[in-house]
Amino acid sequence: MSQWVNADFHQRILRTYRCFDRFIEHPLILKLALIVFIFSTNLSTPYDIDPFDDYTNKIDIRKIQEFYTTVLWRYLNILYEEREAIRSMEIIMTQILHYQILINIMEEYLRKQPDCDTCNPLESCLFRLT
Repeated sequence: MSQWVNADFHQRILRTYRCFDRFIEHPLILKLALIVFIFSTNLSTPYDIDPFDDYTNKIDIRKIQEFYTTVLWRYLNILYEEREAIRSMEIIMTQILHYQILINIMEEYLRKQPDCDTCNPLESCLFRLT
């Protein structure tokens, strides 16, 4: 990553990644957080192109995300006392938002590259280059 963007970007990714280390003993927390992240259409940082503009069932996506967020919250309450469950949920949500910002930084960097048209289809889709 430091070769792609810069060393600061790499350090920011590592800090965000390390915040999830506290959940390493509970892989179900990480799995649920990933599901919430996948369905986080309404938490995206502002961007010119919203990939879900054409999707007609946005309410269904939000309901699915709400369901898994509730499951995550209840699981945290089973594992931890209330204060620690709140802190854990705060960490998870903050890091999801932080990842979205870092993805946008990476997208902007890739868009400015002269060979951005030569990316493979998966990269183009992930970084919204098409």
